[in-house]
Amino acid sequence: MGTGVLLLSIPSGTFELRKASLLGHAQSPSITAPRSHIESGLRSALWSQRMAMVELLGPGRVTPSMLTDPDALIRQLLLAVEMGGLELALPNDGQREATADDLAWNAFLAFQAQVGREFTVAARSHRLVPRERVDAVKREREYDVVAAPEATAIVGTVAKSKASGSLAPHLKTLLASICDMRGPSNQNGFVLLRAPATQAARYVAPEDVITPAKLRELKREKERGTHELDLQYETTTGHVITDDEGFLLVWPDGREEEATLQNGRLQRKSVDPGEYEVRVRAIRKADWATASAYPFDEITLFVEAQGFPEGTAVAFRIIHAWDPPEAPPVYEAEAALKGGRAQIQWKHTQAVGESPYAEYQFRATIGAKWAWSSSIVINAHAPGEVRGAQERLRALGHDPGPPTDEMTPPLREAVKAFQQGYPPLPVSGVLDEHTLDILDDIIP
Repeated sequence: MGTGVLLLSIPSGTFELRKASLLGHAQSPSITAPRSHIESGLRSALWSQRMAMVELLGPGRVTPSMLTDPDALIRQLLLAVEMGGLELALPNDGQREATADDLAWNAFLAFQAQVGREFTVAARSHRLVPRERVDAVKREREYDVVAAPEATAIVGTVAKSKASGSLAPHLKTLLASICDMRGPSNQNGFVLLRAPATQAARYVAPEDVITPAKLRELKREKERGTHELDLQYETTTGHVITDDEGFLLVWPDGREEEATLQNGRLQRKSVDPGEYEVRVRAIRKADWATASAYPFDEITLFVEAQGFPEGTAVAFRIIHAWDPPEAPPVYEAEAALKGGRAQIQWKHTQAVGESPYAEYQFRATIGAKWAWSSSIVINAHAPGEVRGAQERLRALGHDPGPPTDEMTPPLREAVKAFQQGYPPLPVSGVLDEHTLDILDDIIP
């Protein structure tokens, strides 16, 4: 712990936050205050006394993140206060006298310093903690609360056996502050916790040991044949599904049964309890690998399915997004399921006289099952790019040749043909600024 001292202003006054001292030290007595008051005071002092905070913790307790994260620094300071490493005290020149709670807390710190955080009595571990910390400590380890009269006797005996110059003068204050959980919830004080007694061991034959596995088997035996299985298979809109292709019903023991739905329902009577799995044949997803693309980009279409045998054929049928489902396809292909997934590659090949902009969707079909994808949007490149100029020239009926980022001879000829139609553009075959502006005006 560091050696700094921090001046802290809280609702009850201005105090020092310092390294905890033992009773009998020349410094003024420590003070108790609510955690929220201390936290508020730390935040107020953060910008003016940050280095004092770092010194107070010391290099072993300060991580690099605390130098940039004020919340982390404040959390570490509050933890040090809760663990008794730091204490709130009157300034050396303060006029406020220590309260009964302050004296009790000092007595508790002295007891911990002499006896330790835990101590053993009659082969059982004991721990004296502030009343407000009882629930938190019991979550860490199983403890019983010792009644106040017995706790007072135990703590007194232990304290007297280890009493020293710093503890003996405060033993009376400590014993008077011991309580249990039966008092009012706002009562201050300290509670003695005790680990439960270990039960006497006795010999148990291996066949008599009730293991978790044996307990589960006994429960299954008792409940065998007493349950019913009722599966209602519906769409998200509540319509009953008729699944002519059937599905696989997997029983808790791993047995598999092929079954079909009757009026959208599966029922079994007198079945064993356990976890049943219904493996239906379904298309889980049909979609594009990207939401948008450019003309001549290679695009992946994929389908994810379940319940179908490996190698089952999947049919892909691409149409314009605005066409009816029965419209002639733009492209058709098949792929086989592998690991529950099938995919194909496709590209929108812009023809001469065709717009660079388009929108498509596709239908995936496996046997009697089908699903529609979302839409993909085909966009033109920016007009300032060579490909963008090519796409606009192609849409206006000029063939610039294969898509490229270079000024090829077919592209120059297409530019000249366009420039001839828009005097006073010079027929140069060069994509100058004026030519690009007109192309962008015609096809943004």
